[in-house]
Amino acid sequence: MERGLEQCQNRSPSGNYPRSRRYYQPSANQPEGHHRYLTTKMLYSRWTNGEIPPRKWLLYSPSKGSVYCYYCSLLNKNGDKFSHPDGFSCWKKVHSKISAHVQSEVHRNCVLEARDRGTEASRVDRAVESQRMESKQYWCDVLHRVVSVVRFLCERGLALRGSDEKIGSKQNGNFLGCMEVIAEFDLFLSQHIEKFGNSGKGTVNYLSSTTVNELIDNS
Repeated sequence: MERGLEQCQNRSPSGNYPRSRRYYQPSANQPEGHHRYLTTKMLYSRWTNGEIPPRKWLLYSPSKGSVYCYYCSLLNKNGDKFSHPDGFSCWKKVHSKISAHVQSEVHRNCVLEARDRGTEASRVDRAVESQRMESKQYWCDVLHRVVSVVRFLCERGLALRGSDEKIGSKQNGNFLGCMEVIAEFDLFLSQHIEKFGNSGKGTVNYLSSTTVNELIDNS
């Protein structure tokens, strides 16, 4: 719902939908039977004021040759053919059937619910998404500092690693030494080092020689 429905419409540039072909039994007007297809006209409404807006909510399935209601398929699996797994593919008097669906209470409720869920404030995963974005921003801020120090040392041809990789050690090399100096004036980095420094293998902290080597190899 956050991405919208445009990616699911599957509109044919040529206006042809061969998989939508359906056979209809013989009738008085057509005794030999006949076939009907989905047409481009069916994908548009016809208002009394002359406007012909697209039925954006109407999705076509190239595999089944049927159409589906975007809203009802997501939010009301027990509705009519427009939300049924097989979809809607009865092309006889199709405009009246589509109009009946649009005017149904079930469809209107699904549209309103989708609108509410589409707003970030009403999303059921709002807290999870917010936490994910905060975590992403946190590690981006850490990398920004790491990259700056690595670039500074490499541009001057200085060694990065020391004889150990322990925070607080005088033998931990120029990289960790610079990070410690910056942390004296940078509360964010200071808290990061306090929390993740000397955490050992298996814990992500972006302060290890592995991270530094990856940055250099990919630069």
